[in-house]
Amino acid sequence: MSLLIAGTICFDTIETPTERIDRILGGSGVFAAVAASILSQPRLIGGVGHDFTSEAREVLSARGIDLTGVQTFADVRTQFWHGRYHPGLHTRDHIAVDLDILDRMDLVVPLQFQNSSHVFLAHLPPHHQHRVLDQLSGPQVIFADTIDYWITTRRAEVMRLFGRVTGVVVNDGEAELLTGERNPLRAARAISRFGPKLVIVKKGEHGVLIHMDNEFIALPAFPTEDVIDPTGAGDTFAGALIASLATGQPFAQSVANGIVAASVTVEGFGLSRLLAASPADLDSRVARYRAMLAI
Repeated sequence: MSLLIAGTICFDTIETPTERIDRILGGSGVFAAVAASILSQPRLIGGVGHDFTSEAREVLSARGIDLTGVQTFADVRTQFWHGRYHPGLHTRDHIAVDLDILDRMDLVVPLQFQNSSHVFLAHLPPHHQHRVLDQLSGPQVIFADTIDYWITTRRAEVMRLFGRVTGVVVNDGEAELLTGERNPLRAARAISRFGPKLVIVKKGEHGVLIHMDNEFIALPAFPTEDVIDPTGAGDTFAGALIASLATGQPFAQSVANGIVAASVTVEGFGLSRLLAASPADLDSRVARYRAMLAI
């Protein structure tokens, strides 16, 4: 089995009510790939600009992430995002965003990646997600994510994408924006009518809601006392989940891996805690999570 992840590669400036960190490595593809690297050796597709550093590249390659599909576009900067979280860390303001590279890049899937069995299309403009899918030769499992901006501005492309994938991973606000349903159960069922067999609605500290085989499963988040930075938690969840599936683990175990991986991410700024996590760390936390569910 082989896992391909396509997503954004960014430099992030993150502010919380207590701290600010400037220009740290982030992006949907990066968080998903680093989470997946705890369990597998993922392949990463994405674009970076002339300012992407060798140090940032080494952070990813040191995790066993195959960067053959990361293209450098010399005439633009790497995507940049500056976010400021409000007290409680439930909401944030987008202070600055540089998306020029998303308009300029054309993602090419290397020949040796085209046979990937499992694919996660993390947040990207939907035409890039379609472009990646068009270059693959029959993947077994495809998950896709999106964000509210693409739902609002490129809805038709997002809807068509959902008809091409196995599973969709969105948060509760995105699910409502897609369907007009405030009830997440009804929203998940409505999304399933677009084509995916599996719909996962992320609800942050309240866990996840899963719609599959016309049934619902609700699972709590792993209790996390010290939440430092929620950036990338959703991408972490999806990356660890699909990596688990790609290594042959059962669906229930894969979801648990995703949930606990996300709980690790929020305990530090950016990738800091996730980069320090080992398979043993994940297994230990999963065991605690499963024991909690048995109570």
